[in-house]
Amino acid sequence: MVSASARWYAVLSDCNAGGSAGARRSSLDFLRTAKLTYLESIEHTVYTVSIGADMDSMSTRVQRWLRDEIVAFGETHHAGPSEALRRVAEEWWALQRFPALEYRDGVAGRRAALRQGPDVWEVVMVWKDYEPDRSAFHAHFAGQIPTEHLEEALAYFARFPEEIETQLDQNRRIASRLQAGARPR
Repeated sequence: MVSASARWYAVLSDCNAGGSAGARRSSLDFLRTAKLTYLESIEHTVYTVSIGADMDSMSTRVQRWLRDEIVAFGETHHAGPSEALRRVAEEWWALQRFPALEYRDGVAGRRAALRQGPDVWEVVMVWKDYEPDRSAFHAHFAGQIPTEHLEEALAYFARFPEEIETQLDQNRRIASRLQAGARPR
């Protein structure tokens, strides 16, 4: 069995292999820019996650079974382990902060939705028709969705605007194609 330090050395060696000395990245530079690196030990995996300019990196140890579940989640959702770990952490946070929400998988991908209600992007689409009139927006859903749940959906949108705007854009593109008589892709 290869030791974790030997595997780490191999990762760093692969990073620096090939090219001129000037073209090679240093081991420290590799550590700063790596999206995901991990070391295996007998019971744990160390993940180093660093994504985007507005995100910090964080290292943590997880048991092997949890690493396997995160990797499987990523494979199911077409994401690598780093993106999968970030998404799992974000979803956990959102479920703690917005108890009226859940996550659903479907042909359009994974998305936030009100429990036993519409997807968050659908609530936001209606909100944009009424904005800034909160009372008219709440009246639109009166008797169907509690006001507190609508407010949680809007708070989710405020926290994850890019995600919801992407879903709204996708819906607009499909609607446009349907109006033009074409099949959606």
